[in-house]
Amino acid sequence: MKRSTNKDENITTAGLITGLRVAKSKRGELWAQGGLEDMSGKVELLIFPESFRKLGEKVKLEVPVLIRGGTY
Repeated sequence: MKRSTNKDENITTAGLITGLRVAKSKRGELWAQGGLEDMSGKVELLIFPESFRKLGEKVKLEVPVLIRGGTY
């Protein structure tokens, strides 16, 4: 993983999802919070409701994932 430069950028990284917690928003939508961990460290992971609707079945603990994120 690399540190953000606080500029518009896209990052692709791989790791394991750890400590996943699914919650319900005030609007009743599901979202998730956890960590993405690799051999060099751990970052916090937030999956907002729109993305969770699309990816909810694929978001599982201790399964290797490839994640692309940033400003789109």
